[in-house]
Amino acid sequence: MDETSVTVKVGETVEISASVLPANATQDMKFTSLDTSKATVENASATTGNVTGVEEGSMLAEVAVTARPEIKTTIAVEVISAEQE
Repeated sequence: MDETSVTVKVGETVEISASVLPANATQDMKFTSLDTSKATVENASATTGNVTGVEEGSMLAEVAVTARPEIKTTIAVEVISAEQE
């Protein structure tokens, strides 16, 4: 996994990415929101997902290997006010 945590503003989108080792393994991930009331997560490509802030707070995004869904990890997502820096 490339990130362990990200911050996104309400109404904005950030990209997260992940990869599998070894590098020659199939690189196909599924990105999922574990709390869609705080942020949504959609696959952008085989190795990236888009996180969009919905409401201020904390949640987890799950990243799983598509061919082996038991291989997964999470990324902490902090959603902040659109006015914050």
